[in-house]
Amino acid sequence: MHRMRVSGARQQHATSMRMSAGDRLALFDATGTLMYLKEPPGETYARFARDFAVSIDPNLDINQSFKRVISSLPPLDYSNLPEDEEKVLEMEKAWWKEAVSQVVGEEAAGSENFDGYFEALFHHFGKGTAWALYPEATTCLQELRERGWEVGILSNFDARLELILRDLKVTELASFMVLPKSARALKPQEEAFAAAVRAADEVWGGENQSSRMLRCLHVGDRTSSMQLILLPLLCLDLFVPFSLSPCCCSCA
Repeated sequence: MHRMRVSGARQQHATSMRMSAGDRLALFDATGTLMYLKEPPGETYARFARDFAVSIDPNLDINQSFKRVISSLPPLDYSNLPEDEEKVLEMEKAWWKEAVSQVVGEEAAGSENFDGYFEALFHHFGKGTAWALYPEATTCLQELRERGWEVGILSNFDARLELILRDLKVTELASFMVLPKSARALKPQEEAFAAAVRAADEVWGGENQSSRMLRCLHVGDRTSSMQLILLPLLCLDLFVPFSLSPCCCSCA
């Protein structure tokens, strides 16, 4: 466990001038940054398998299988998805069904009960009851807002995140949420961050208000997101790779 202050280069800048609303934007990832699963996915997969009489190889390390599949399965190409949102949701669900089938193995995926098993898993992970916020998440978001930062959620999670964060009382602390289904892109693709900037512009009440942005943070738990410092349309000067477990917010 580690302790981290969300400050960095912007704190020095704040000592010389106070920034006004519209100058600062903090984009938060969700999974592994604000929230975490209450139990490892392998335990949930195994528990539901027993409930649905789906036989999983007892020698299979489901957690390791989950990590392997999620890291190797090609992501959904959101740039070529249909405009119909319902069809997009169906495609997101189909991607997860393929992922789960690979995680549990061919025998389990071929079970006559697999469809019901998957539906139950998909529904379970789409509710706030499966997740918990890191202890300092709410305080961190509140303090950022109190100090003049616009807070947004930018995540690669599917459409279920909206309900999850609503259950966890996080949506009321963020001005907007950008998901792949609306951005038509996944982080760290430039289009995903451009969509977040457009969302911030709408909050600030005008087109291209973000052009005067002085500070933009992306707070996440994956260093691959460092690629976004190459994004020219954001004045992004700091990436904060961390998980709120615990975190101390010290915001200028």
